[in-house]
Amino acid sequence: MYFCDQLKNNLDELQEFQLLEDEMSKYKTLNHENISWDKVYQYSQFILLNHSLDFKICNYFLLSCFNLNNEECFEKLLLLFQHLKKLIDENNAYILAQKRKIQNFIQNFIQEYNKTKVLISSEIVNQFITLFSEFENLLSCNFAKIEIAQVAPQLPKSPVTQVSVNIRSDNINSLNEREYKNFYQKLAFELLEEDENNLNIYALFTQAMWGKIRCLPECNNEKITKIRKPDADIIRILLSDKENDIEHIKCFIHELILNPFWIEGVQLFVIF
Repeated sequence: MYFCDQLKNNLDELQEFQLLEDEMSKYKTLNHENISWDKVYQYSQFILLNHSLDFKICNYFLLSCFNLNNEECFEKLLLLFQHLKKLIDENNAYILAQKRKIQNFIQNFIQEYNKTKVLISSEIVNQFITLFSEFENLLSCNFAKIEIAQVAPQLPKSPVTQVSVNIRSDNINSLNEREYKNFYQKLAFELLEEDENNLNIYALFTQAMWGKIRCLPECNNEKITKIRKPDADIIRILLSDKENDIEHIKCFIHELILNPFWIEGVQLFVIF
């Protein structure tokens, strides 16, 4: 995985950037719980890989990793930090002028880490700690310490079991939209692994997709309703032939849950 090594200022015309900004405009507002962090992760990573090493995008990517909270995301985030160090070692002109932003970026990571119960292995955490120690020398600064005690010793084997334990003490309707969707999606995937013909899979899937919706999408000043849907590359993948039908069904279900008003996608899923 190779990230960009420079800043490009022509992102405004990039569809992924526009969609990313739409999601992050909800950050720390009344719509905060409605942020699709999967989308933020997808779009920010796409931009960092293919278009620009913009530190605002880096911080969006960081926030998405903490909100999705899985080891794969943090492995990608670690690669980004390693890439930044490599550019400093190579005396990259752009990065050398961004040392303050790199310092803030690392501080943001440590702050988020120390207030979040992060579900990653101690090996990954130790790699971050070692890397940040090297950054201290490169940037001539000192960072707060990562609180290792928060590291989970072992990731749960069954996501459904984990969610069920959390639900016992709370009414399911008290879950925010993201937690609600994840809960029903995980149940659907668990049943799918056992028997793809079980109709309960699709009942759980539709519950995840529609269960928390209270109103239709709003229209803009021109009376045009903007319906969110996956980008063209994802749709192309969904429509391609797959050897593993179960994984393909999971991909379809996941995208439809994230984009509940994508009616064309529902039709494509039924045909599939």
